[in-house]
Amino acid sequence: MDLKRYRMAIGILVAALCFAGPVPACADTPDKLDNPRISRNGAAANVTVQELSGIVSRPFRVLIDRNNAKREDKYLRVHALGVTAGDILTAVLAAPEPGIRASVYRIFRLVKDGPRYFTMPLSVYLPGSAAPVLYTERIDSAGEEFLVFVFEQTGSRDNKGLQVRYFETPGLRLTIPQFRPNLWLTSFKLRMKDLAAGDNAPIFERDAQLLIDRLVNPKRVVILRLWKYGT
Repeated sequence: MDLKRYRMAIGILVAALCFAGPVPACADTPDKLDNPRISRNGAAANVTVQELSGIVSRPFRVLIDRNNAKREDKYLRVHALGVTAGDILTAVLAAPEPGIRASVYRIFRLVKDGPRYFTMPLSVYLPGSAAPVLYTERIDSAGEEFLVFVFEQTGSRDNKGLQVRYFETPGLRLTIPQFRPNLWLTSFKLRMKDLAAGDNAPIFERDAQLLIDRLVNPKRVVILRLWKYGT
């Protein structure tokens, strides 16, 4: 397995989610998110559009706008949802077209100021006749977290993108120590580290655009920011 290539590919999922800066907690415009369909404690969740105005959000906003401008369907979407500790979050993922691989990536901290982990709790192939798949999570993270729902039209169960294969590495414990925007705030890079390799494991840095470029025919990418009430 070529881990260097996989690390290079990992850029956006991480990137597309977790730049280390404050983001407004609430969205301005309610928005119906039909795929994935999100429920909170058994009821339809009040998912909103994530506010991305302001200087802090600029690198992320540029990334989203630049990629959506290449297509008419605006396949990259950013949403937000308020949660509290102990909530049960459920996402129903349906294939928008036949031959879809649906993956869920998660960025979170277990303790305040602790390592920010980056995991892939779910990745499943959905042929045209497949029923929707269910992702369930109990909110136990410290502070806000991010979920990224990726729908790639791979056309085959065995056709996996680089990022999926990387996250299938046995024992992987990927963390994101730092985010770095460029001088003009038009792009950003992520510094990452695999804790499974020990305390002396090298930190590697990747551009956020890279993983977007290496997705396999992406049909939809939904980034969901989970912010905590009272914080």
